[in-house]
Amino acid sequence: MTANDLHSLEETNRERIKLSLKPLAPEPPTSEAAPSVLDEEQQAFQNFKRLREKQAKAAEETDIKCRVQKIRDKVKLHERLSGPTLGNTNEEEELKSWVKKSKKQERALPVNHEQEFESRDQMFQQYTSDQLDELMVAHDFADIEQGEDMILTIKDKDVLAEEGDELVSTVLAEKERLKENLDNKVKRPKYDP
Repeated sequence: MTANDLHSLEETNRERIKLSLKPLAPEPPTSEAAPSVLDEEQQAFQNFKRLREKQAKAAEETDIKCRVQKIRDKVKLHERLSGPTLGNTNEEEELKSWVKKSKKQERALPVNHEQEFESRDQMFQQYTSDQLDELMVAHDFADIEQGEDMILTIKDKDVLAEEGDELVSTVLAEKERLKENLDNKVKRPKYDP
């Protein structure tokens, strides 16, 4: 407040007292720091408000994009599913062509199976005598009965092992394990309390 303002305030109060009115209170001196704090709070509020508006716009845009994508997907699905089907076709030629095509596929199916079996047989060729010389059989020849067909598989071993492959019969291996288990049961002393 300036000096003129204070002078006029005093004159106004005198006049008010003469009229039996309550005098006006002088305004407290204001500091410059208070408006800057209010300005900072107002600016922070405005910034927060702008941030919320941006977030709301971004959420609305993603929602619109999702809706548009759903509509596009529905249109694509409808396009894919639309068209003639077997139940809706009235044209006899389309039906005849479909029947001919399916019969042709049925005739080609056994030929394809035969070719597939032939290629598999070629993959599982028989071993030659040179290849069998390097293999060792893990069982005694006494365990293998003469005239009996025996399926031998290559024994599992360490990958880095330098030893040759060893052939094992799963049936004979199972018999040996069973025999060992029975021997172990017989050797165990019975519990006598």
